[in-house]
Amino acid sequence: MAGRRATATMAGEEPQVVEELTLPLEGLPTVEDILQQDDEDVPEFFGDESVMEAEEEEDEEVAPAPMTVEEMDPDEHLWDGGPTAAQIIKWKASVGEVYFTQMNINEFAVWRTINRQEYRQLSKHMETAIQKGKSQSDASFDNEEMIAELCMLWPRMTRADFAGKPAGIPSLLSQQILEASGFTSIDVRQL
Repeated sequence: MAGRRATATMAGEEPQVVEELTLPLEGLPTVEDILQQDDEDVPEFFGDESVMEAEEEEDEEVAPAPMTVEEMDPDEHLWDGGPTAAQIIKWKASVGEVYFTQMNINEFAVWRTINRQEYRQLSKHMETAIQKGKSQSDASFDNEEMIAELCMLWPRMTRADFAGKPAGIPSLLSQQILEASGFTSIDVRQL
């Protein structure tokens, strides 16, 4: 076996041997050898196929189907202190799609999408604010907070409430609201 020597050099000093390394590479295939092999020629140290198949079957059987809100007990809370299944069903009936975001380890927000009319009104408000001298960044922050305030169903929060939250919460919520409202494409393909 061939050994390798690692050297360390300090500025202005002669190189010194730090450690001798011996790499037991004999008998192991090279990357090139592995890439040239057919699947049937793969050595056993890459895994036993029967074990891998059994693990895949176990993974498939473990995951139970998720329960929908409609299948839950109407009085059951989605999480401790959160809205009930009945409240979510009521919101879905009145506003359409309802989503939630985990804002931190113990805090969630339930929200809806924004419609075109609401978006136009907020865009006009932002334009007016900029024309009256508000900076672009302040107008953008205000817009994010207004989107989050308008679309949050639980907990109800005002722009003033966001002042006591981590700075990214209104930005995160407004981005997710806009994405769910169709401002990003789900799938784009060239035909």
